[in-house]
Amino acid sequence: MNNHSTDKRLAERRYLYRRHRLSHQQIDRLLGGSPTPISMSEKVNQLETVRKFLDLTDSLREKDIFFVPLKGCILSNRIYGDPTIRFSHDIDIFVRLNELEKVVLLMKEKGFHISDNEALTVTKETPKWFFSLLHHLVFYNKAQHLVVEIHWSLTENMAVSTGRSLQLLYENLTEITFAGRRFKVMNPEFELLFLLIHGSRHRWERLKWLIDIRDYPVDSMDMERWNRLVGIFKAGRLIGQADYLLEFYFRSRLDIPYKKGGLPSIMLKYPVSCLEREMETSITVKKFLMDFYYSLFLFPTIGYKIRVLDNIMIRPGDLKYFDTSYKLAYCFYRPYSFIKRRILHA
Repeated sequence: MNNHSTDKRLAERRYLYRRHRLSHQQIDRLLGGSPTPISMSEKVNQLETVRKFLDLTDSLREKDIFFVPLKGCILSNRIYGDPTIRFSHDIDIFVRLNELEKVVLLMKEKGFHISDNEALTVTKETPKWFFSLLHHLVFYNKAQHLVVEIHWSLTENMAVSTGRSLQLLYENLTEITFAGRRFKVMNPEFELLFLLIHGSRHRWERLKWLIDIRDYPVDSMDMERWNRLVGIFKAGRLIGQADYLLEFYFRSRLDIPYKKGGLPSIMLKYPVSCLEREMETSITVKKFLMDFYYSLFLFPTIGYKIRVLDNIMIRPGDLKYFDTSYKLAYCFYRPYSFIKRRILHA
């Protein structure tokens, strides 16, 4: 692994597997040398995850529930032609919000339970504004040792509204055949953009997300469609950031033309510092403020920055302790919650 980083752990198999969730097959590709024997047992485990994915999506079809797989074995198959190379810790599925209650009932039928950390319960009485505070629910099946995330929006805070991003998602779906089944998936142009947004949103804290970008098959993409989407999402900075990190860690770049411009230094330095330290299980006031400051620069528009500022007044976890149907009342509760948890408790 020839890169500019001084972090020697990035050449250690065990560290890459544990901290960055790279599969042994990906590590073999990254470090070179002979394939490790452990890859075969890992492949068997990954095939079992694929089986669980097919079982879940078959059930969604039987209930006539619209869904779009996110990342996972479908992404691994698109990038490598093999659904087991990219390691999947859980299964991510996008569904329509108006079918979420049906999905929750189905998950319960299949032995899944909403994670204890989740703040949201889904019933007909759940206030609609609650769903704007979250974009997914986490389910766990203890018997299967399986985590499933059910999404009804792509992510929080973008340069376009949630409604517009969903409209663009539906406009950029295509059909593929996988394991003898038809799946609606994002077209390559939209998926690559989604991966860039996802990675930048998470400060590229796992090397696996950057490797998704490095290995993505851009040769088959429609550049006219890609440029249109980049313009709509105002995503030029994200491409520049990814190019910088690809060069820093892999001495490679995205083979995609884009309008280059200066990038705020925090978009370059902060992801490197996040990637090269251990994942933090608790968020300190300093980390909270750094994450907030970093997020302000991902997209250049004023509307985006207003959404980020608005989002700082929202914490989904508060919903576990705050019972009201009125969003305005929550806006008064949020400052109290922040001071209590971040300042007085610290």
